Amino acid sequence: MSSSTSSKRKRRLTHLTFSDLTHPNFEELSRQFPHSFGVAWQGVRERQRQDGGSFASNVTDEFSRATTRALLHSFFGLSLPHIPSLCPPVPNRYFLVQWIQQTLLSTLPSSESADRRCGIDIGTGATCIYPLLFCAPHNQILESDNDDNDTTTSSSKTQWTWFASEIDPTSVAMAQKNVVANHLESKIKVIQVQPTTAQQQQQQQEQHAGPLLQLLQAATQPVSNQKVDVVLTNPPFHDPSAAQVTQPTRQGDHRPKTNLTCTEASYPGGEVAFVTDMLADAFLLRYNHEAFQSTWYACMLGKKTSFQQLHHLLDYLLGPGSIPSTQFGPGNLTRWFLAWTLQRPTIRSPLAKSTRPSFAVTLSPQDGDYNSDNNSSVPAIVAQRIATYFREQRNYSLAIATTQQSPHGVVVSVREETPTPVEWDDKKLPPAVWQVLQKDRIRFLDTRPAEGHFLLDISVDDNNSTGGGRVQVTAYSHSTWGCKAVETLTNTNKFKAEIGRTSRKWRRIQQPRQQQQQPMDES
Repeated sequence: MSSSTSSKRKRRLTHLTFSDLTHPNFEELSRQFPHSFGVAWQGVRERQRQDGGSFASNVTDEFSRATTRALLHSFFGLSLPHIPSLCPPVPNRYFLVQWIQQTLLSTLPSSESADRRCGIDIGTGATCIYPLLFCAPHNQILESDNDDNDTTTSSSKTQWTWFASEIDPTSVAMAQKNVVANHLESKIKVIQVQPTTAQQQQQQQEQHAGPLLQLLQAATQPVSNQKVDVVLTNPPFHDPSAAQVTQPTRQGDHRPKTNLTCTEASYPGGEVAFVTDMLADAFLLRYNHEAFQSTWYACMLGKKTSFQQLHHLLDYLLGPGSIPSTQFGPGNLTRWFLAWTLQRPTIRSPLAKSTRPSFAVTLSPQDGDYNSDNNSSVPAIVAQRIATYFREQRNYSLAIATTQQSPHGVVVSVREETPTPVEWDDKKLPPAVWQVLQKDRIRFLDTRPAEGHFLLDISVDDNNSTGGGRVQVTAYSHSTWGCKAVETLTNTNKFKAEIGRTSRKWRRIQQPRQQQQQPMDES
């Protein structure tokens, strides 16, 4: 065996990848934890030999708990002495942690130092899994699955403070014991809270109180004065009135469902209503409690229909530039992750960015143009055409700026000169959200960039292969209205046809337009 191969193998044993977490080596875990995981693993294999079927169909609660404990200890240095019947899968929980660390927190600037952050976990459960993962003593997982990369994740460099809420007193006690077992009492505070107004069946109360407001009211420490980087939740899946709550077995392999407490299994209206109440809390706090600030709100959803419904609602209220999303997991184990921010983004926020199809304009300087001499560069001529095209869009008030990037490149930026106000239809909003908006007269224009709902950066560069120019449109859309405006203004066929006309056709079209404008200018 070569020294390089031996070195790579040694690194694989000391620095594990995310693939190792999602597809753990049971033999290796059995050697590390022979009296816990090893015994549980052998028990499942024995059941499989006796009863047949797949390995998954013979998995027991004992094996699930043993696997969770082994993975947390091996990858993160965490001990979890108290695990309830609802045993959290570590891979998708850690996926959310990494998504928050690497995607959300790197998107918007924070007023606090990046090495110290604060988070809130709503409905932390008996395991307190999310705060423990954020505050783990160490992290053996690499940012990349490349064996030659020895860089560990940034989460190990960040000092976190967490406030975790829970309704069930038994779950609160178990969560606190798990925190104490890992000596993280100074970083994680578990707080018992009261049911929300929806859970108390008091939706008609004048004062809305969702899961986040209940935490702020119950906390003995002044959580409301904290600068919070993220508020996350893994809400109950089911509506208590839905039929699936009473079904005794899982879909697919028909294994018995895990015994869940009432608060773990259901919420009036299911996970959609839970996140909607959390959204209403966010609006109340954003506009009425200046002391409380949260950069991000994030949730993990168990149903694709819930994800689609909530994504549509947030897109309608806030626009695509404020709601990143992703998913993780195969088949029936897929989970959907959705986040939103109420902070005003920059006009060129990467969350709002989309690239339109590029196209070539066949044109040479020798062809001339209706208002250009033969010494003009191709990008400059094309940029003039682009600016003229947008000035003639009578349905929009547009500000157009042209920047010479280089002798062979020009950028034309197009944005709203006066941002268009947008009104929301109360019939499209959930009652909990509309109640908050109507009562407090909240307007959302300040959650979008001051520059407007959209921005177009249109670059024009020389295309030496055709003797013309290459046009690339990059769009930033911050609202539903902005998305529609971008679609209309950059309609590929119309836009390309107008900009890509030959010089002769371009002059023939522009001369009558100029003649019409001259009398107006003289008057």
